[in-house]
Amino acid sequence: MYATTSLSNARRPVVNDAGVQLAILLAVGLLLRISTFGDPNLQIDESFYLLVGEEMHKGAIPYVDIWDRKPLGIFLTYWVFAFFRNGVLAYQIGAWLSASLTAFLVTRIASRWAPAPAALLAGCIYLATAGVLLGFGGQTPIFYNTFVACAALLVFRYGSEREDWQLYTAMLLLGVALTFKQTVFFEASFFGLLALGDHRSWRKALLSITLGILPFALIAGWYWLAGYWPQFFEAMVLANLDRPAHLSSIVRQNALMLAAELGPLLIANLYAFLFYRDTFPARSLALWLFAAVLGFFSVPFVVEHYALPALVPLCIVAAAAFAARPLGPLLALGVGLTAIMLSEPVNFDRHRRSAAGFAQMVSAIGPLHRGERLLVYDGPPLLYYAVGTRPMSVLAFPEHLNNVFEKDVSTIRTVPELRRVISMRPAAVVMAPIPITPPDPATYRQLLSYVRSQCAPPVAIDLVEPFGKPSPHIVYAKCGRAR
Repeated sequence: MYATTSLSNARRPVVNDAGVQLAILLAVGLLLRISTFGDPNLQIDESFYLLVGEEMHKGAIPYVDIWDRKPLGIFLTYWVFAFFRNGVLAYQIGAWLSASLTAFLVTRIASRWAPAPAALLAGCIYLATAGVLLGFGGQTPIFYNTFVACAALLVFRYGSEREDWQLYTAMLLLGVALTFKQTVFFEASFFGLLALGDHRSWRKALLSITLGILPFALIAGWYWLAGYWPQFFEAMVLANLDRPAHLSSIVRQNALMLAAELGPLLIANLYAFLFYRDTFPARSLALWLFAAVLGFFSVPFVVEHYALPALVPLCIVAAAAFAARPLGPLLALGVGLTAIMLSEPVNFDRHRRSAAGFAQMVSAIGPLHRGERLLVYDGPPLLYYAVGTRPMSVLAFPEHLNNVFEKDVSTIRTVPELRRVISMRPAAVVMAPIPITPPDPATYRQLLSYVRSQCAPPVAIDLVEPFGKPSPHIVYAKCGRAR
């Protein structure tokens, strides 16, 4: 495809060795993440995924017994982590390995056009910037980016070598990634078209499409045969189409913040496209980046971790800028330092406080007697597992009950569902003194009425948000006993 340019004609350094690159990126990934290991309160999403994994071990079926929009791939991944005695540590180690492997694939792709040191810097920047985008734990893209990056490497190799197994393997890997999140469709479509290119073949096209949809189709087929097709289709399709957008002011605010966080990396990309586009496949990488951004904007929310898929092509393109002299190394230094300053990755004290707040919350809930239940209206879903109980509702992810933008997104109506849960008289309730997300007034009023009349005075506890900001919560316990 693209021959090595004059930027990389010099003596091949030791960092050109794949084994050395992988070892370095594993070490960098560990350094950036080790302070998070063991913190059960990294992010609400990961807390929920691990809860689903634990519930699956008890016989729960996603979308039937516990509801969410995410495809089954992420829940199967956390089901594996739930095999371990310490599921929290297991998923965090798994996320470290997956992130470092993705960074290695970024390096290998960039090495096709950039010198090894610049390509390795691109891999390191992926690891550092992922933390800025809330990717310091086990967010979904941390896992599926590995499949997409591996597919990308195979497709770029296929473009020059024409070995069909690379195309078919890439399409199967993209199909696996699609079982983690539906938005992968845009990147999968791009890579399929890129790989086929001018060598159009109906046989190759049909086989590629078949392999691309096979993993998702197998999952859908199981739900069909098991009699759960309505629940599966509603979660995978209808709930996503019905998903309302955030208020425009919130979208603008989050978009501006995201642009500022990625500013140095975007500048490096602009520099590469303007001055070094002849040294790498600029058109293909620009289209890949466009497909990733299209996936980002296909969801009516602007959240940092939704931008993690775009980070892969952004870092690959940036390698061309990092190779330029004399500005390249300075650009890499600026991007890396900005990412580290924004995310403060090595902060053991913050994560000790986060884990301590979680433990304090478990203690405040207290031991639940036989038949007593917990309701997490606003807080970490993993509390259910930590106190030895199961969710009282299929809507176990708190925002599906408390967030006005999530009202009635599933076939289960939120107001009647919360009324049903309250009628079961939960013995403890976790919520926030001031709602963290825009609340659904109807469910919020119901719950306030219950906790104020049926529960002991609340215990105030500060959890720790991802970047260290206190997150006030309150625990109502001994409900149904106090008057």
